Order: sequence, then C-alpha cells, then structure tokens
Amino acid sequence: ATARELALSAKPLFQDPNARKIFARPDGKPFEEGDHLIQHDLADIYAALRIGGITSFYEGQLAARIVKAVRDAGGALSLEDLNNYVPRWRKPVAIPYNGQIINFVPSPAGAGIASGLMWNMLTLENRFRGAVGATRLHLLLETGKRAFIARSAWLQSAGTVKAEQDFGDPDNARSLMENFNRDKATPIAKLEPVPALVRENIAGTGFVIVDLVGLAVACNLTNFNFFGSGRIAPGTGIVLAMAPGQAGRNALSLGPIISFDADFQSFRYAIAGSGGAAATTATTSVLATSMQQGITLKKALNAPRVHHSGVPDVALLEASVSEKYKYDLEQRGHTTEVVPALGKVNAVECPLGLDARSENIACFVHADPRGAGMAVEAER
Repeated sequence: ATARELALSAKPLFQDPNARKIFARPDGKPFEEGDHLIQHDLADIYAALRIGGITSFYEGQLAARIVKAVRDAGGALSLEDLNNYVPRWRKPVAIPYNGQIINFVPSPAGAGIASGLMWNMLTLENRFRGAVGATRLHLLLETGKRAFIARSAWLQSAGTVKAEQDFGDPDNARSLMENFNRDKATPIAKLEPVPALVRENIAGTGFVIVDLVGLAVACNLTNFNFFGSGRIAPGTGIVLAMAPGQAGRNALSLGPIISFDADFQSFRYAIAGSGGAAATTATTSVLATSMQQGITLKKALNAPRVHHSGVPDVALLEASVSEKYKYDLEQRGHTTEVVPALGKVNAVECPLGLDARSENIACFVHADPRGAGMAVEAER
C-alpha cells in the first residue's frame, strides 16, 4: 500500500528535500514493495516519547523541537498551541439492537451520521435480515442514498440544536423510508433536500484493537491527502497534514463503530472503514450483514458491495456483483456503474462478549481482502 501511494505522490512529494531524503532511493526513485525503508528521525521521536512520556510531546524540549521543525517546514504551530491542546470528548449516538448497544460517532465525523441512519433503515420491519441476492443489494442502495442525502441536514446545522438531535432515533428512519419501494429505485428528486455534491477524502485509514479483557479502540484518521501536505518537519520524520477545509479536506468519511452487551457491558464488536464515501456503506453493510443476518464476519467482509452517495444518482457496483444481480438492479430503475472495489474495512467480533470475567474467549479478527491491511490475533 505504501509503495502504491508513493508512486502516485512521488512527483509533488519529492519537491520537498526532507521528504525526498526519506522516501527516495539513492537512484532518486520512490521506494518500491520489498525495499528496506528506515526512518531514523521518526525513530528518534518515538524514543523520546517512550522516555519522556506523552506529556513531552506537548511541553518541554521535545515540544519546542517539534514546533521549530514545523515552522522550518513552513507550517504554523506554537508552544501555546501544544500546551493548550485538549482532546474533545463527544458522546456517541447509542442505538440498541438485540441486547447490544451500538455506538456511532456524531458530527463532524459524517460517516457516523450516515451509518446510524442507514443502520436504522435496514432494521425497520426486519427488512434486511431476510434479504438475499439483488433484493439485498437494492435495499443497501436505497438506504444508502437516503442516508447520504439526509446527512447533509445534520452537517449544515453543526453547532445548533438540530446538530445535537439523535440521528439514531428510529422515527427518522421511518420517515426516510416512507416512499421505499422494494421493487423500484426511488429517484433522488423525491428525496429532498438534494445536497450539493461533496467530494470525500479517500486518504484515510482505520484500525481496531481489542485486548484480552475487552478494552477496545476503533479509530479512523486522515492527513487529508496521501502524505498530507507533502512536507516533512525537518529532523523529526513527521509528515505534516493538510489543513482541513474544502476540496475534500474533511472528516466526512470518518466513522468507527463499537458495540457492547447492554446488560454486562462486555465488548462485542468494533469496526472501522476507509476509502472515501464508500467507507460508510462498506462499514454499515459489513456490520448489518454479520449482526442482522447472522453471517460470519469473514463472509460479510467478502460479500460483494454496492454504494450510493445520493448525488449523482448512480449505483456503484463492485466487479464481483454478478451480471444477473446487475441486470435485476437495472430493471428496478438503478443506473449502474461497475468499479473494482468499494471501501476497506477492518473488524473484530466477539459474539459471546469479552471482558475481565470471560473464561472462554471466542473472537474473530479480519482485515478486508480488498486492501493491504493485516489481522493479527495474539497468543493467549
């Protein structure tokens, strides 16, 4: 994955001499798969953090070193910025399902809003539980397009009372699905308000980690571009992110999910996706396929995917979707386009629950076969 992104980014990236020093081979070409890349400066920073603790990143000599390096690279950072930084804790939107509490992230992580809306639409009348074949794909497309269009209203009202409204409320899903037709695609003109087309940043990643007592992390992150701004803070090995803003530099594709047992609070499921707008539908379809349909996590990850962003009114189908299903969707009124892959997902599932009281640990960890990620289960 690194080699592919280096090949795509090498020309602008190597305009920065510090980046070229790290990511270019002696012959001036970008490192390729199998090459041995050593990042001495970054290793020194990690060593300093290991010795000084995380506080040293925000104050003291290491912080001053980082600030100077960022400024030398043309960035804007001060010691006050680091000293005064405080993480922002946000309460997740909790949706109960079959004895579990599924937690979705609120704005500005726009994927959480769309996933929560889509999840509730899929659970209505247990439609998705028994859906198979083209009917299953049709349902994913119809809930996806509605979720993306409805999401715009929440995002446009950031900081207002509506922004705090629980998008996990089932009544929102019922309203969105009032004109759903199991046999026909609903034109987006009937799903007002139709938002402007917003490009979502595909330069992101996601990972999940669970320990033996059920403490879990599901994380999405982005530098808003492959190799961020393309500049290295000299002497640190740190790649500076692009500043968030327009032209796809947004958090719309970020939306990890964690679920736990409602009664015993034990861990059950963690999932994080990447791949731009398709990350939302990929994450939600894997989650729904494994939890609502009872299909194994591995099979859910391997299942052919579809995606609809609302605007334009086009159903994207993975190349693995059969011609039979493609024809069926077109007969229902979908305009289709075939693409190689849609999103990448990493997930962990512990169907029996996992916490400090667990005697028998039964967990499944999987990385999406569409990507270059890894899934590792430590020996117990």
